[in-house]
Amino acid sequence: MKFVCVKCGSDQIITNVALLDKEHANTGFAKIAIDEEPNAWFDKKRTTSEITARVCANCGFIELYAVNLDALKKAHTSIVDKFNTMRKKIQED
Repeated sequence: MKFVCVKCGSDQIITNVALLDKEHANTGFAKIAIDEEPNAWFDKKRTTSEITARVCANCGFIELYAVNLDALKKAHTSIVDKFNTMRKKIQED
């Protein structure tokens, strides 16, 4: 697949670049997380995804992408559904 920089239009894109976090710089990719139960003490039902990047070799612009997108969508949908259920219950009371 051919990629094009959204900033300068160059097709000189470096793909699959690792974004390393400070704590785990030697062990893997940086991650993002969604907690379905953020106020829980123990089981927050955390869904994570590694982050990969594309870098424009012309201007240096960086695009970040979540690797585990389907799991993040599922967790987000669960949170929204819980919120809507709570809101509906409050409106009924």
